[in-house]
Amino acid sequence: MKKRLNALFALIISVFMAVTCLAGCNLVTVDNERDMNQIIATVSIEDGVKGDIRKKEAIIAYLNYGYMYTQYYGYSQKQTFNLIIDGLISDEILLQNAMKEMDSGAVPFDQAGLINSDYEKWNVKRYLSETEINNAVYETRLGLNELLDSYDETKNATTKSDTLSEEVRTIPTNATNAEKKLSDAEKKDYINTAFDINSSKERRSAFNDVITLLDNNGLLGNAYDGTIESTEYYKNSVQTYLESALIGKYRDMLNAYERGKVTFEMLETAYSEKYEEQKTWNNADFVKALSDATASSPVLYSAFGTYGYVYNLLLGVNEEQEKAISEIDAELSKADKVERRREILNGVTAKDLRSTWILSGYDFDGVKFTGDYTFAKDPANALPFQGTVKDHTPEDTTDNKYGVTSVKEFTLDQFIELVNTYVYGETYKNSDYKIPSGEIYASFDGKNIDVSEYDAKIQDLLFAFSTDAGSLNTYKGYVIKPAVDGSNTEEFVESFANAGRQIIEYGNNSYCVVASDYGYHFMFYSQVFRPDYSAGATLVDYLNNLSGKNESKDYWKAQLAEMVNGWDDYEETESYLYLLMSEMSSARVSNAQSERENNIVNEYTYAKSGVTKYEKAYKDLLAE
Repeated sequence: MKKRLNALFALIISVFMAVTCLAGCNLVTVDNERDMNQIIATVSIEDGVKGDIRKKEAIIAYLNYGYMYTQYYGYSQKQTFNLIIDGLISDEILLQNAMKEMDSGAVPFDQAGLINSDYEKWNVKRYLSETEINNAVYETRLGLNELLDSYDETKNATTKSDTLSEEVRTIPTNATNAEKKLSDAEKKDYINTAFDINSSKERRSAFNDVITLLDNNGLLGNAYDGTIESTEYYKNSVQTYLESALIGKYRDMLNAYERGKVTFEMLETAYSEKYEEQKTWNNADFVKALSDATASSPVLYSAFGTYGYVYNLLLGVNEEQEKAISEIDAELSKADKVERRREILNGVTAKDLRSTWILSGYDFDGVKFTGDYTFAKDPANALPFQGTVKDHTPEDTTDNKYGVTSVKEFTLDQFIELVNTYVYGETYKNSDYKIPSGEIYASFDGKNIDVSEYDAKIQDLLFAFSTDAGSLNTYKGYVIKPAVDGSNTEEFVESFANAGRQIIEYGNNSYCVVASDYGYHFMFYSQVFRPDYSAGATLVDYLNNLSGKNESKDYWKAQLAEMVNGWDDYEETESYLYLLMSEMSSARVSNAQSERENNIVNEYTYAKSGVTKYEKAYKDLLAE
């Protein structure tokens, strides 16, 4: 799931840093407010419009990120502030130019309804929708409420914790907690709710602390009348969010315009080139590609052997079992060693290792993990947590809501029953699985069973139970090669490799359980590459193969158009169409944006002299 990152100016954090840093540095003079409000530069890209940059903006930028240049990168204070001030000037140029271009109605800003005629030219609100304007106010009020909460002793009580001690569990790549998306109506209700500054003694004290904080840092203003809304900080913060929203909107439109130049036919050509290149690979190239493959760089063609991928869910041995296996008499026959090891492995158990996800407050509904913490698209296919939890704070969803009271432990046979039920359904809960002799404990041929979201279910099982760290966050699992014949070597222990080849032969939806010195491996079928394998000679073929559909080129062109139109909020970011489009468009979009913005800044800084600096006003900041 893709989370959109907004490049908003972190004013709240800056104020926190200001309160801890300003007292011990020489950046601010005695007459704090007057000094902070000095104009250090103006930007005017057209007669009648002027943007002032004040000293406090440079200082807050220094406290927010600039200090890293002096402390970590060897910049002097003078170099750092010159860099910051030039950056603030560039931002103001881009802001004014965005308004100018959007007013012009030229491509790509020729969309109907883009301009809000209720506001005059050069008013930032003119170029934003009412939703975007309300969002700026909402974000400001949200930040200020969080600031008040940070000073409110009643909001800072020690959070509840659990005594259950677990090793931190790996999470899926790029997993983040889902943020609740409020509707416009809910945001308006929030905006219209007055700040709580008097409900208790602690709240009143928190309010006074915040006002003192703003006053000490020149952010209270002369218009302050006892309300938060009258503070200069509140007004500046709203304006900051509005300007950030406008710049973001401007860039989004430019980026969408450049991305729109990448056609489906261009993607087809790129795919065809990849496919034809793979047809020229030798065996070594092919094997390396299998190991290096990702969702964005898959293996599309095979002319070699029978290779494949398997998922490995390891129920590992504990220290005592590991020691006992290492002490098996070396003089025993292979069959006797296998039997002795099986006796030791009878004590191997499985338990859900995701307790720390719950204790860390990751997305969890009390039964199942949700959002990025499950691979299943259908919530019904998400793997429930195999333990009991307690809802600590049913009325307070801001705290870590759930605790873990117990985790169920499964014997090997009980775990097989769980796997059968979860992956294949209740019908197969007590299914008779084959129990061959030797190191194979059990196997299940599932190729004739219709399984919903097979790969997603296996991934959920891996993250819940596998003690093999290497089995997590892989593309398709482990690469299994053909049997050793003198031209290749065995990379895995013999029992693992042989079982892998067996499960590849079984085919779709199958698994087997094999013993090794490390424990019991549940090896699930992932993918097979036979000598005549082709993922699809064309992009349309490949997309249909991936999705199990049989759609036309026009269908996939429409899918691409829908994706591009909602690019920043698109959620299926692991789809091959999205990944190929990203590969084709990212450099084009990035280069076009950088070139355009650099040209605009240079034009108004040098060619048209739209910038005036007042160096005397910030001379003290440039001290070496």
